[in-house]
Parts: sequence; C-alpha cells; structure tokens
Amino acid sequence: MQLSSRRALVHLGSSRGGFSDRALDRVRKDEEEITTAIDYHQLRAGGKAAIHMAYSGARADATRFDIAEEIDVLDEGIERAKGRAAALEIVARKVNALSNADSTDFTRTFGG
Repeated sequence: MQLSSRRALVHLGSSRGGFSDRALDRVRKDEEEITTAIDYHQLRAGGKAAIHMAYSGARADATRFDIAEEIDVLDEGIERAKGRAAALEIVARKVNALSNADSTDFTRTFGG
C-alpha cells in the first residue's frame, strides 16, 4: 500500500499571485489536512483488507477441518457397522448431528 506522495495540490511556485501570507498559510494547512485524510483512508482500507483476508482464511480452515472430521467419523462408522442396516442408520444420524453441531459452532464463531 502506498501512501499519498505529500505533494502540494496547488503549485504556488515562486509567485505569490497576489495572495496574502494568511491565505497562503490557509491553503498549505488545507492541503496538509487533505493529504492526512487521504493517508488515513488508505491505511484504514488496507487494514480492513488484511482483516478480511485473515478472517476468510480462518473460515476456510475451519470448513476444511469440519469436512475432514465428519468424513473421518463417517468412514470409521461405516467400517464399524460392517454392513448392518441399523448400525449404518446410527452412523448416519450421528454424522448428521455432528454436522449440525459444527454448523452451529461455525455460525456462532463466524456469523451467517
């Protein structure tokens, strides 16, 4: 991110153009305030972008973790069920419950 270059917005040159010292001082002060406001805006925008990137990364990591966990539980449950229909039904319900709990936790942590 590059901050404003702190160049004068109005180049007065060596000519005063008939302006009083007070008027020139006011112009310089206004230019400084404008440049400061631009710099502040750039810093805030950059900060918000960095926060968004970190937040998005955390959401993606949590999603990947939840998927891996649910699949691991499903795979283990299928293996332990050994083809028994009732056992497979239990596995399906428990994986569904885990998924719902993960979704609730995710929403509580990261919002909708």
